[in-house]
Amino acid sequence: MAKMGWTSGRGLGSNEHGIVDPVSGGEIRDRNEQFMGLGRTLDPYEQFRKQRSGTYHDRGAFHRK
Repeated sequence: MAKMGWTSGRGLGSNEHGIVDPVSGGEIRDRNEQFMGLGRTLDPYEQFRKQRSGTYHDRGAFHRK
């Protein structure tokens, strides 16, 4: 965009009235969750299970070193 004349800190558009801050890309999702809609949250059981699974994998990586 810099090649087209835009400079950092200025708005988009011909009159520079557009957004200044970049749009958030959102969170990175797992394969199983990637096609769920925006704002979708896991139920408490799934959150707990996912957290424990991550801890298990992290500990395995620690012991393999």
